[in-house]
Amino acid sequence: MSTAGVGRVRCRFPIAPVHSEGSTVGKEVSALRDMLTGYLRAPPEMVTFELLSNGNHTHQFNITYRDFLRMVNDRLTLTAVSDEVQGHSHTVDFRFIRINEKFNYVLCDGLERCADGHPRLVDMLTNNIYTELPLPGYM
Repeated sequence: MSTAGVGRVRCRFPIAPVHSEGSTVGKEVSALRDMLTGYLRAPPEMVTFELLSNGNHTHQFNITYRDFLRMVNDRLTLTAVSDEVQGHSHTVDFRFIRINEKFNYVLCDGLERCADGHPRLVDMLTNNIYTELPLPGYM
């Protein structure tokens, strides 16, 4: 490569473009930005919870965001059916415990203690500004 006034210049490494438009990285950054701004623009449709491990498996279940708000703000106990894992699912009645700001099941398949050995603590997997506790209007 020859440059006027300098002479021959040897380039040992490829010169990367200064702009990111059209590059793979630029597209990924744009997609991530779009996803995050959309993610923060509106509350989730569903909130996902997990029955914690009994030593060898977990179960997940969903409730609507509206039911989530009602459970936390109005102190409701909700019922949900978990996904099927290892050939079974659970019907869980659970609620929000205000003292420690945690979710616990009250009944698992109609029993106070899950026959499958899952601990009472229920973990909320959906985590964004709309599910951070305490919620606005939380009393």
